[in-house]
Amino acid sequence: MHNGDERRVAHPDAQYWISHLKLQPHPEGGFFREVSVSNYIVANQHNKHRFAYTTIYFMITGKSPSHFHRLCSDEMWAWHAGDPLEVHVIYQNEDDDDLITLQEGNTAVEVPKLDPEHMPANTSFIPPHVQGRREACAKEGSNDAYRRYRCVKIGPRVERGECLQYTVPAGAIFGSVLAPGGEAGYSLLSCVVSPGFDYRDFELFTQEQLMVLCPQHEEIIRKLAYEALPSA
Repeated sequence: MHNGDERRVAHPDAQYWISHLKLQPHPEGGFFREVSVSNYIVANQHNKHRFAYTTIYFMITGKSPSHFHRLCSDEMWAWHAGDPLEVHVIYQNEDDDDLITLQEGNTAVEVPKLDPEHMPANTSFIPPHVQGRREACAKEGSNDAYRRYRCVKIGPRVERGECLQYTVPAGAIFGSVLAPGGEAGYSLLSCVVSPGFDYRDFELFTQEQLMVLCPQHEEIIRKLAYEALPSA
């Protein structure tokens, strides 16, 4: 291996990962490749059949952030390499983040235990502690919808408040950008969606749409929402 190649592997740039992982542009921004799909099929909260989970590699660059979008499933982000990432989340319900966030800090959180004997047969079972959060993906008519906003930092520097992984709850509107001060120019992660990702459950938003839905978040909307949706 030539010295130049050795240096590139030791300090890989975005193009290194794009080439070696065969990443492709994603409609929301960034680059991705599907990695694995569950062998199991489940019903989501709308009784639509989906894979139990799907996983991808996902890369954000300085020129290609992840624009505001929404899923009908939870999505777990796990950091691998590059710069820390900021995930900007506008929560569908006020308590969504409190219900799903078990990974921050060193505080143990008790999760309700499930009794297999009393689980519904042949259905996708939703644990009681998240039942209210996953009743629907769209609650635009509620005055309580999309009031809460948070910036979550994902990266290796846990002593600075970054977390190695974070789960965005179903129904949230979210996007991501590189955290300020990085040197690599990219952030490489894995994303796990459960129930699995399906483009029928994927919504991109324009600035105009979000300014109608949640105008109190105008500053981050202007930064992370498309002015016009990209053409197919």
